[in-house]
Amino acid sequence: MTTTSLTDKYIDSCTAVTGFPPIPNQNMLSDYDSHSIAPPGELVQVGDRYLHTLITGSGDQTIILEAGMGGCSQDWSWVQPELSKHAVVLSYDRAGFGWSKGEMKQRSCRDDVEELRAILCAKKLKPPYVLVGTSFGGMTIRLFASMYPDEVTGLLLVDSMHEGMNIKAVSPGYRRTAFGADPELCYARESALQLYNAAPLRPSMPVIVLIAGKQTEEWKDSQQALYELTNCTIPLTVQDSEHDIQIHQPEAVIDAALSLAILGHRG
Repeated sequence: MTTTSLTDKYIDSCTAVTGFPPIPNQNMLSDYDSHSIAPPGELVQVGDRYLHTLITGSGDQTIILEAGMGGCSQDWSWVQPELSKHAVVLSYDRAGFGWSKGEMKQRSCRDDVEELRAILCAKKLKPPYVLVGTSFGGMTIRLFASMYPDEVTGLLLVDSMHEGMNIKAVSPGYRRTAFGADPELCYARESALQLYNAAPLRPSMPVIVLIAGKQTEEWKDSQQALYELTNCTIPLTVQDSEHDIQIHQPEAVIDAALSLAILGHRG
């Protein structure tokens, strides 16, 4: 694995304190698209649902990509191919989104964690994991790391939402991403309570917080609550990027994710 330009910075900071075509629309695929375009991955059965899962790359570490509210695996179409040159990479569509089949039912962060765990078990993808989550997906990966701390070597929060935010007051970019995602939005309060009641992350866990430079000041202020998740949390502002950094500035996400993978490999 090649060291990225940011890796040494992350290592020093932490030590001091302890292949598919891109679709630029980040929202879920239309019914027409999901029926007329062949899925790039496979359908993995989880209970009575079939979840579209795309696994690429090879290596001894797995990078997991968690989309935001209303999003799907195609959110990462600029990111996954590059990460796959260095590690196993998994993206997937939650039930009711993208190419997945099955009723959405309840959609809290804990439900998402349980579905993801079922996929990992079905595909025999063992830890360690680097978890990458954008927007609302950042809450899901934080809960995963809280529930299974020994399986996670690092977290990358991509303009992530914090449970203390007022959902009605979030940025326009976030609201556009959440458009049409009513089932997940309806359970947003429950998800927030799950995070409030979750065990703290282990102090030594590396966490990178990417903040979109073009976000509102209110949103940027809310990100400060993420800066103290662990003793090894590094905040970085991605200039000239809107909410969906993985689309507007994918190289920032790629660089940060690989840096965490390298840290995990050395650790």
